Amino acid sequence: MPFKYPATIPLWTERWPTAQLQKKYQESPREFRRGFQLDPMSDDERKLPHFAQAVAAGRGLTVEKLLSVSGDMVKFMGADPGGTGRPGSAVFVLGYNRGQRIPLDVKFGQWGPREFAEQIVAIYQRWLPAVVYIENNALQESYLDLVRMLPGSPVLPLWGFMTGRNKSDPTIGIEGMDSEFLQGTWTIPAGEFLDHDIGCSCDWCRWYAEVLNYPNYPTADSLMAMWFAWNALRKNETGNRGQAESVGDLDLGMQEKKENIIETDLDNSIESWDM
Repeated sequence: MPFKYPATIPLWTERWPTAQLQKKYQESPREFRRGFQLDPMSDDERKLPHFAQAVAAGRGLTVEKLLSVSGDMVKFMGADPGGTGRPGSAVFVLGYNRGQRIPLDVKFGQWGPREFAEQIVAIYQRWLPAVVYIENNALQESYLDLVRMLPGSPVLPLWGFMTGRNKSDPTIGIEGMDSEFLQGTWTIPAGEFLDHDIGCSCDWCRWYAEVLNYPNYPTADSLMAMWFAWNALRKNETGNRGQAESVGDLDLGMQEKKENIIETDLDNSIESWDM
């Protein structure tokens, strides 16, 4: 078993001074042990153990290369806005071509509500996804309103996605993606991050760390955004686009308003509306 230096003893002070090591340790002791003390995580500790397999299969692939060989691709977008006590936001774009799920873009930002809305519109205009899912728990509802009302923005195919017990559902929850990693239905552009330096903080590297080490990484913003995009894709793939598969799906892409009640076994009733 390797000797583990404590967080207070830096071995490479120019790159990792004591204060930065201590900060990393405080953020996530388990991730610190993996990254700095040679204590690898077992598959039992990870909720998505086959993600590494999908990444290894995509070594050398880049988004540009995948776009050049995939032809027409349907895109789906998920966004996880920050809330009280968690200021970070993330946006994820997922492509779909011939049964393959293809990550195309991931963005992080410390965005306030208006800047978040502007980012959503800008990323939508770049990728033109068929559906945009944004988390719609109570604290994030103002973000949805701002996206819809942002001056000069196009009418987006925007849906709210309410998280709850669906997050841990073995089929549509976060862990439901792992069976697809195992089956080889994800094409990961691993060339966007695998050769980066240790400690790289680019958006692709942070996404890779969040997914690979879930639930032991200190953040999961891009993983949540990825999960939203994946659920949007699943609805389209199964022919249920526009139908509520999880509690709290809200159709916000239309211009006319009408009231609708979705009955579920988890809540007595949930109001949704078209805007």
